[in-house]
Amino acid sequence: MTGSNETNGPNSSSSTNKTSQLKKFTWSEVVKHKNHDDIWIVVKGKVYDVTSWISKHPVGPQMIISNGGREATAAFISYHPLYVQNKLEQYLIGEVSDYNAWYRWDQTDFYPVLKSRVEKYMKENKMEGESFEMYLKTFLVLLFWAISYYYTMIQGYVLCAFALGFFHAHYGISISHDGCHGSYSKKHRISYLARLAMDLMGGSSLVWYMQHNVGHHPHSNKFGELDKVKEFDPDVRSGIPLLRFTPFSPWRPFHRFQHLYVWILFLFVTARWFINDFRSVGRRKYQNMDFFEISQFDLNTMYCTKALFVFYAYIVPLYFHPVSTVLLINFIYVAVSSYHFVLMFNVNHLTEESHFPQDSSPTRDWAILQVMTASNFCVGSLFWNWISGSLNLQIEHHLFPGVCHTKLRYIQPIVKKTCEEYGVEYHTYPTYWDAFTAHFRLLKKLSEQPTEAQMKKIQ
Repeated sequence: MTGSNETNGPNSSSSTNKTSQLKKFTWSEVVKHKNHDDIWIVVKGKVYDVTSWISKHPVGPQMIISNGGREATAAFISYHPLYVQNKLEQYLIGEVSDYNAWYRWDQTDFYPVLKSRVEKYMKENKMEGESFEMYLKTFLVLLFWAISYYYTMIQGYVLCAFALGFFHAHYGISISHDGCHGSYSKKHRISYLARLAMDLMGGSSLVWYMQHNVGHHPHSNKFGELDKVKEFDPDVRSGIPLLRFTPFSPWRPFHRFQHLYVWILFLFVTARWFINDFRSVGRRKYQNMDFFEISQFDLNTMYCTKALFVFYAYIVPLYFHPVSTVLLINFIYVAVSSYHFVLMFNVNHLTEESHFPQDSSPTRDWAILQVMTASNFCVGSLFWNWISGSLNLQIEHHLFPGVCHTKLRYIQPIVKKTCEEYGVEYHTYPTYWDAFTAHFRLLKKLSEQPTEAQMKKIQ
């Protein structure tokens, strides 16, 4: 059932001749073309000038712009239907002479087969349009956030800060996450508005877009040294130097206690965003990844929403309550939103059973590694679908990031069955507690000093 290591077929010789005639570009030439009026992308080693398509892209220009001058294979094949992928050739202008992809894009036919099955199912069941469940969920999140805000910040009921923190986190988990992926709506302007929910919660959708779409999704759980590579998952480096999330992170003596003090650090995750966003945008880098071109409009939007957050989170309540009360309710709601956000994302990739890709990985197939580096929990539970923003179906989300999260539960059986057919390990935890304890066990395991044998294996 699996395919060969290379894409072959009856026209392979003619394809080879055509490829050999393509103009050669070096990566240093490709990376220069990443502006709004000059965008090149690289897909499976070939270079495409997609500048003329930016204004026509149905998901909006950001998806193309963010991948300008980059290896965009993962983003292209995961977001686009199979029939669209065949239309890319009209923009072909050459190939990368020094292309050396770490992932294998045609190692097996696992993903094309899976994608064709899912697309067929969604078409037959008329699931390609808008998700009214998503709109209903958004309305409820905004409504309960507003109610919680009133009773917390205006009326001063401290206990209501817990509810505010919970619904505050859902700005990111249930709304902005889909907005950034362009999966919230088929209308890209609506998805853009949904994406700004991250900005309203004090973060920055610009930075989130870079970290999540450009970094995490294409390179799930792949560790990289900052001075050596630019294609890695920034999430597994996010704790350095205080935390070790992978076996490849440098170990320090204080890591012996990371499984204990990590819960203090997690209290301030969303607060940390507020400060680090300015640093990332100012440097035009997220960790070691160069930013895409940022428009002045997007910059102004970020500054305005940051100011808005300060206004409604601190200035408004200070008008009604003493400083001590404002600090207390802000601490509670920031802590709750941080915990809810982190503990919905971390248990899907950072567990004892998680795979962390390296050169010795049994496969380099990108789609198979998406399954191996993620895990699900509480599959079949509508409650956890809503509470987690369908992050409990992380495998399906990574394979189909362009599908609205309210639809993922319908394609989950197809993904699982296809994984079983291809012998791909599909890991799921029966309860959230199982997923959480698996995350804790990883933190505890990585708190221990690596043995000499383990260090040699890593190197």
